[in-house]
Order: sequence, then C-alpha cells, then structure tokens
Amino acid sequence: MRVNFNSVDDFILDLSREDRERVYQQAVRVQVSKNPIDGNKRDAVKFQVVFQASAVVATADGGEYIMEVGEDCGIDYRDASNELIGSERADDLRRMVSEFCDHHGLTLRPGMIEP
Repeated sequence: MRVNFNSVDDFILDLSREDRERVYQQAVRVQVSKNPIDGNKRDAVKFQVVFQASAVVATADGGEYIMEVGEDCGIDYRDASNELIGSERADDLRRMVSEFCDHHGLTLRPGMIEP
C-alpha cells in the first residue's frame, strides 16, 4: 500500500504518529531532482526543482506501507540572474524533514523508496 501526501507538513504530521521502531531502518529518504526545462543538463538555463520524501512503515498485522510526498519547488535559473528559488525551497523542506528526524530519533538518508 502507498500513502501519498499533498504537503511535507502533512507527511511529517502523519509520520510523527508512528512509533519510530516501525519505520524501516528508522530512516526517511529524501531526494531533490533538478530537471532541465530548456535543453539538456549541460546547456540548459532553467531547471525544475522537485523535492521528494518517503518512508516505509510496518503495520501491527505484519504488513507495511510506503509514505511519500513530492513538492514542485520552483525553477532555478542558471543565467546572469542566478536565481535559485527552487533549490532554496527544496533546502527549506530538507531542513524541515531533517529537524523532524533529529527530534524523533530517525535518520535522513538519500534516495526515494519505490514499490
């Protein structure tokens, strides 16, 4: 089973209701993707930035489910303006999840869990 959330706040709130021992590897996985909008990775100027977080939680009956959230963080401009709006938002979200993990005895690890 998979549970998708519309916001990182909702993901964190729901995960906070779980016993840390039920969270697989006591870890939350986080990934930030930067995809070129106007070319390939070598020559693009604009990049779409996406933040994703996931965790696997065991259920009392021996099953498990994936919790996941994704947020479109905005666009980074690798031009004279060097506006990194998307990366700044992704960094804020990573920091939120990291602080939650620190407070709840979980670790923040790279990657995204796939079913």
